[in-house]
Amino acid sequence: EEKDYYILYLKICTVFYSNFYKKLAYKAIEKEIRSLEKLAKADLSDIIEGATGAKIYAGFGHGASYWKKRMWLGVNDGLATEAFAEMIDSTFCCPESLAAIQQYLPESYKIFLEMLDYLANN
Repeated sequence: EEKDYYILYLKICTVFYSNFYKKLAYKAIEKEIRSLEKLAKADLSDIIEGATGAKIYAGFGHGASYWKKRMWLGVNDGLATEAFAEMIDSTFCCPESLAAIQQYLPESYKIFLEMLDYLANN
């Protein structure tokens, strides 16, 4: 029985510290994005807000309720459509934003370019 309490204690500690460190990570990311110039951070801020369920707000975004309402055919597609829109915007309209997205989300941007290539060639 003492072992059960110990295991429960370890689980509680794990959850507490996991949430504590996650909040610290969110704050660090938010601080870094906020330090960027407005043109560089606007599109990235929207994407990060959606990716974290509005736990990170870096100066630009839509708010938590926006992300809860983004359903299409029963699938929450808010982050995907938002990221696509922000990457279109940054690619064609704002080199400062594009540089930030390429720096912080390089794999996502690579997939975006693959999508554009597919659309253009199929």
